[in-house]
Amino acid sequence: MWTRLREGDLSVKKFKKMKEGDTSAWWKASAIVHTTAEQVLAFVWLYCSNLRMKEHQKKDGNLLRVVYEPFATDTVTVLPAQHNTQHIVVQKSMPPPFRPRETNVRYVWGIINNSNNNSNNNNNKHPKTLIMAFEPAKINFISEQKGRTISKKMSKSVTRPINTSVHPTNSKEGRQNIGIVQLETRGLWVITPLAQDLCEVTLVTNIVDKGKIPTSMVNAKMGSALNALSFLKVFYERNGLVVDTELRAGFVKNVPRTVNSITAEQQSFVQQQMDSIDYKDDNGWEKLERDSSIFVKLSKKHNKGESYVWSKATTTIDTSAENALAWIWDYCSNERLDTVKKLRKNPREVIKHKAPNHNVLSTIKALPWPLRARQFIYENTWTKQDDDAYVFAWRPQTTDKYDDNRLVDIGNNKANKLVRAESKGFCTLLKVGNQKCELTWVSHVNMNGNIPAKVMDRQVPRSLGAVFQVRETFSREEEIDQEERNELMGVMKNHENEVYSEEENEMVGRITKKMESVKHDLFTPLNSPDFRTKVSVRIFINFDFSNELTSNFCSSLSDEHFAH
Repeated sequence: MWTRLREGDLSVKKFKKMKEGDTSAWWKASAIVHTTAEQVLAFVWLYCSNLRMKEHQKKDGNLLRVVYEPFATDTVTVLPAQHNTQHIVVQKSMPPPFRPRETNVRYVWGIINNSNNNSNNNNNKHPKTLIMAFEPAKINFISEQKGRTISKKMSKSVTRPINTSVHPTNSKEGRQNIGIVQLETRGLWVITPLAQDLCEVTLVTNIVDKGKIPTSMVNAKMGSALNALSFLKVFYERNGLVVDTELRAGFVKNVPRTVNSITAEQQSFVQQQMDSIDYKDDNGWEKLERDSSIFVKLSKKHNKGESYVWSKATTTIDTSAENALAWIWDYCSNERLDTVKKLRKNPREVIKHKAPNHNVLSTIKALPWPLRARQFIYENTWTKQDDDAYVFAWRPQTTDKYDDNRLVDIGNNKANKLVRAESKGFCTLLKVGNQKCELTWVSHVNMNGNIPAKVMDRQVPRSLGAVFQVRETFSREEEIDQEERNELMGVMKNHENEVYSEEENEMVGRITKKMESVKHDLFTPLNSPDFRTKVSVRIFINFDFSNELTSNFCSSLSDEHFAH
């Protein structure tokens, strides 16, 4: 089983595994890289690029790093050039008193078709996964250099024994043995496109040291081999919000294909959550006026026999239902991670992609001391209903496969201090206009423990925080207001065609006559906050003895011309 490495960087997941019968560990790392799959493969393939040669010299000085042309083992003829294969020799420094290590490796890259391709897609433009495998080279000869190296000369005629090193030098001898120990390395790069300029990269590697260093020390040292992926990710890092937008665009593009692949089990999953509570009837739902806003309405409801309440939020989103679904689906987007306070105490991640519309996730919520943090491991999915509404649903995991925290990043928390909590619910998204949809979010949280009522009351609106976030992300309030103003101004400019009722004409005439009777000298000037504006006031007091009421009228008039 893979064991998660506890490191500070959540953007690169790192794992370690010991296979039965192996004396050395296997290492794995995965991350999303902000460029195309082809760019990543080219970066990894060009092992002796200027950039990587500079990095090598910073870390390992003038030790060898070169791409070479192999010779056949039984002749002195160079093997035919192969664009998909290359051979590399690289030497790495070690802390004293250990000798440097050398790796002679063969790289081969290729393309594989994704298994989830839609059979109706006949344009052959579906993204394909790129792979690059590497293993110890079996070639015993090295020819002239193909890449750049700090050393000058490479032997063409001497066979290198298995446990010795070919080390070109500047001397006339051209070659000498400096006692470098061999490292055997093998593994695989897997590069899967996610969007036009985004891909998921996974590196799996195993390194065997032929020296006399204890295996435990080798494993501790070789974990740094995964830093190659960290360096790659940093090199192509782009603006997180731009990346989120690109991921959503890719998600929306694939929605029709995903809808066609929705399973009966996923439909049942969603329906079970929707049948858990009557969310359409407002009876029994208590409004949370203090926590609501003008645009987002919150409420809660307690079902008989359940310890914890259900919470609900309703709002309108200024985007398509598909785009809103894409935002909700991307639980670990850059935008949403940026809003998490103390991420190392409240980590979240996708543990497993089971299908394009089915994930397993983990999240930890810190609670005020002395309460223990709660860990949620749950699965989610989404479907499309007969009324064209999308439903996103989640529930606690149905197996214990992911109970082992060795697979999950728990941040700065201790595994034995975490309390497993449960969350379930659903969200509906229904199109109500051009680039507009109605969202209803219903959730239920079981904290599994003795939590004070005041703490739980605060958790209810917090559990609905995603609704406020998604609305704010796609808010087009100013744009929509301007569109409505433009529409009204169009009516004003063509008012000749407008027809007014007798009641409307009477009201306009009455108000106009009243305002014309107002005299300027009856108003008392006031100090104006703006020198371009004159402000004055007059109080009208009317006594209506028949109703025994006194009414007061206060009016401020702007502009010296008393525009009406």
